[in-house]
Amino acid sequence: MSHSRMKTSEEPSRDGITFFEGDASEFDGKVTTPPGLWIAQYEGLVLSWDYKPSEKEVVLQGEYCTEVSVLRIPLTEHEVQIIHNHQERGGWGFYDLHVDENDDRAAVNVSFITANKEPISLLWILDKNRRAAVRKALESLFDEDDPIFDD
Repeated sequence: MSHSRMKTSEEPSRDGITFFEGDASEFDGKVTTPPGLWIAQYEGLVLSWDYKPSEKEVVLQGEYCTEVSVLRIPLTEHEVQIIHNHQERGGWGFYDLHVDENDDRAAVNVSFITANKEPISLLWILDKNRRAAVRKALESLFDEDDPIFDD
């Protein structure tokens, strides 16, 4: 198990991250949570997130004996308007996409409740490189002999 903290000094970038504003039901049956991620969460992995208003970014974190910054998402002004009055944070989710054959993308979402008690979920699509980076960050929390992801 890794007990080191991951550095977050790298500037966040939107490269490979696309905000999804459509109807999420179009992904019905086309997304899966990797089985190893379910098991890791059952064994104690916590997926939390934080909104940094001064930086206008969302930071996705994973915690298992130590905490790592998994992904920093700089927000557009539109996204800031949606998230700025959040009250209660939920978790975040990571999903493999199966929209196209051999799809190598993923999706992440954050959930929260607004001051008006309205539940909101924001969804971003990650390209192949971002998907790999998120997987690598999550894997860093566990023993390399017992990986979360099979491939």
